[in-house]
Amino acid sequence: MNLRLRFSLLFLVLFGGLLLSIYGIDRWQKTHQSEVAKSETKERETLLRELVKRETEAGRHFADDYSQRDEMVEFVAKPNPKWAEVNIDDSIEDFKITCAWVLSPAGTVLYNACWPDKGEANSPLLELTELQSLLRRPTFDFFVTKGGKVYEVHGAAIVPSDDSERAKPPVGHLLIAKEWDRARLTALEPITQGTLMLGPVPDRASLPDDLATFPLNGPNGTPVAWLGLQFMPPELDQIETQDSYELIAIAIIGFIALLAFWACLRRWVLEPLNLLRESIARDDDHILVPLQTKRDEIGLLALLVGESQDQRLLLREALDERVRLGRDLHDGAIQKIYSFGMNMASARGLLRTDPAAADKMLGQSLVVVNEVIGELRTFIHRLEPEPAANRRMSAVFRALLEPVDPKLHTEVAIDDALADRLDPRQRSHLMFFASEAISNVLRHSRAKTLRVSLQAEGGGIRLEVADDGVGFDPAGVPEGRQGQRNLAARARELGAKLQIQSAPGRGTTILLHVPPESLAAAQTPVL
Repeated sequence: MNLRLRFSLLFLVLFGGLLLSIYGIDRWQKTHQSEVAKSETKERETLLRELVKRETEAGRHFADDYSQRDEMVEFVAKPNPKWAEVNIDDSIEDFKITCAWVLSPAGTVLYNACWPDKGEANSPLLELTELQSLLRRPTFDFFVTKGGKVYEVHGAAIVPSDDSERAKPPVGHLLIAKEWDRARLTALEPITQGTLMLGPVPDRASLPDDLATFPLNGPNGTPVAWLGLQFMPPELDQIETQDSYELIAIAIIGFIALLAFWACLRRWVLEPLNLLRESIARDDDHILVPLQTKRDEIGLLALLVGESQDQRLLLREALDERVRLGRDLHDGAIQKIYSFGMNMASARGLLRTDPAAADKMLGQSLVVVNEVIGELRTFIHRLEPEPAANRRMSAVFRALLEPVDPKLHTEVAIDDALADRLDPRQRSHLMFFASEAISNVLRHSRAKTLRVSLQAEGGGIRLEVADDGVGFDPAGVPEGRQGQRNLAARARELGAKLQIQSAPGRGTTILLHVPPESLAAAQTPVL
């Protein structure tokens, strides 16, 4: 990945970070606004609770007062319509009570009165059985809905005036109802600084944050309706406006800063580096003339590149050639010579007991010697050895394992279709890597089974050499051992990850994973 692509990705990351920051700030602002709205909602709900408490006090006092009058006790014993008209009908109009009922101890209606414009209510809004259960209490308060209207209801046992605790059996009951209509809500709205509304019991999670609610409980204590308050606090509106301006300002400043960053990066870094790259690629110092006149770091770098380009290339070629030849000799020819020596020792032991096997092993050893001679000739001519360029990878690996001890059981699992997609350099590195690993097994492991596999993994390649030998402690291996250095060097050149898993008595597994980006980088020229 070249610098232009890296800086482009960096710019995209910064741009994405700016967008995420803007989104995060916007979410934080909305969360803050929601918290402010919820806080206001809680305060308004407290206001609604106090409002309902204050509005129901008048009805409660009316029921308590009139139910403890001796005249009311006498009225229940002997109803007098004229007394009721003066004392009940006129009073409910003064107290703005919708309806009032005087009930017998059993709950039957002895007298009822309503405002003239409210019509006549013969039933006290509840079924007789439900009403009788309430009459066992000395006093009771609740809300009820009927005909799409909401009423507050207060009841009290009718007792003599000297029974302030209502301990004596009641002679009857006084029941009153006050309707919560639109006119009443409108009259209360100046206190709440919002819009009041009545409705069925809502799901609080589905309501907006700026809607405060208060439940109106029925006779059994469960809500039968809700009182809602819609409001928009001025401070919340100011916060939303201020947050919007801040978010727009942050976005504009961020975008301008990113554009300025990209322009400066392109002008001061990418374009000079492109000239440096082009000069090195073409081996042409004249391209650097515009840069060499500058008095900054890029100009100094251009001068240094122009002065040392040839020497650096020559030195690098010499060093690379020396390292390459040493590594390839160790991984290729030396390993095969060692294998040749082992075959000679094995053939010597088989000459008397199994001459045919000894002859076969000598033939294999002759093949190994010829291969070593061919590789050494190649090294003399300073050419990169590419063994088995025209052979399938599975055949190459089996050939590496043919001359080993016949008592050692070998298993080879090679994905030839995958190996065919590799270029000669990659195939050469993998072959030398496997050769070094197999040589280590033969020399040190005393294994009975050796497995070699080359498979696809995660879009890349996984090469595994595993044995069931004596194993070793990887942490105890001295640094600088040639075999491990070569394995690590091969892994680095392939852009691969090397992993050695072993423990005393548990065998050894050598893993080489070449990621897909390393394969692509090796097969695609960098522009």
